[in-house]
Amino acid sequence: MFSVAYDGSRVFVFINKNKEPYKILVIDEIKNKSQYDFIEVGKTTKNEILNYDENTLFMPVSSVITTAHITKEGVLLVTYDNFDEFSGMILDDAVVKSITFYNNSDFPLKNSLIDSNIPYILEVDKK
Repeated sequence: MFSVAYDGSRVFVFINKNKEPYKILVIDEIKNKSQYDFIEVGKTTKNEILNYDENTLFMPVSSVITTAHITKEGVLLVTYDNFDEFSGMILDDAVVKSITFYNNSDFPLKNSLIDSNIPYILEVDKK
């Protein structure tokens, strides 16, 4: 279900098979994939990305920090590393370790972690 809030943001309500709401997202803007081109592996920090994308979704993985970013073209998954290999120290702000992009046409992915934690938004509703 998709609706427009009073402030112009979009409200998405996702329901399960029993027609019960399980996730609600309020999204101001769905960015294009190219708007994330500033992200560099080993350089960009988690806080820089969180400050840029107020719609960040956190993946429930205990040992790895991973965020998901819904774009008009698909979903961008960013994994972070909070350990500096050279100094052996834990970083105050984790840096990007890897970036993976999944196109809208790839969904559902048959990957339970992604499919169960990133709600799918139809392309027509991303405009």
